[in-house]
Amino acid sequence: AVARTVVQAAVMLAAIAPAIYTAATNRDPATAGGWVAIGLGICAAITRIMALPGVEAFLRQFKALEWLAASPAPDQHPQED
Repeated sequence: AVARTVVQAAVMLAAIAPAIYTAATNRDPATAGGWVAIGLGICAAITRIMALPGVEAFLRQFKALEWLAASPAPDQHPQED
């Protein structure tokens, strides 16, 4: 879960960090705050997209991305008798 959150935050920061930096250096807190709010919205959207079953299946299909999957693969759950 931590790795997924870090990746999601990194994607968001890569998308809007220049806008936040520009607003902050221009000493415009309202604009900077607006960009931070947009960043949180982007992070929420990425989180929702990564929770889709199709994305989960895609992440499990490729071993290099399997660590981004939300939970253990269905075959890794302990058997209950």
